[in-house]
Amino acid sequence: MVSRIAKGYITSEISFLMGYREDKIRKYEELESVVGIETLFEFINAIEENSLNGVIFSDAGYVEGYTNYRMEKTISSRIIEHSMYCIDNGAEHQVFKLYELNPEYVESSESENKVLKEIRALLNLMFEGAFFDDPITPLKIYKRCRPAVTSKGLHPRHVQLVLKEMTRKKEYPRLMVKYSKTAGSVFYEKVFKY
Repeated sequence: MVSRIAKGYITSEISFLMGYREDKIRKYEELESVVGIETLFEFINAIEENSLNGVIFSDAGYVEGYTNYRMEKTISSRIIEHSMYCIDNGAEHQVFKLYELNPEYVESSESENKVLKEIRALLNLMFEGAFFDDPITPLKIYKRCRPAVTSKGLHPRHVQLVLKEMTRKKEYPRLMVKYSKTAGSVFYEKVFKY
């Protein structure tokens, strides 16, 4: 969570970059699912870290094989507050408290629209070329867009939104989203009418 927030990403953006159909990262952060080692490596790849150093493994409070934790999330219009508590013999103590910008909060709709306009133009240009001729992951698409966008404030959600718009088009050639049977495997590819 700390690494994600430090990079300025929201959970749905990391889930998108990792190729998940749903917001799996939110489920992990809210302790609804157990994170496997493969998922941790996919996570550090998505946030472009070089190691698992930002992911803390701890045996503090280890009692008979497990420790109970409780997550609390408080959402305001601008800020989301995350708190984690360790429950030890019925008593709780706070492990951490983090703040992040609420993704629903848009400081300037003008700058948001400028980023979306630029991403639409760029992804359409990439679509007209050969970029989408082979299946490509959301992470590779985002990494390709990032250095080409001059507007400040590009986030994975912008790329995700425009890709969603592009996959809704019915004329050919068209962009298709493809799902693999393995977890975290979403790809985008240009298809031609048969």
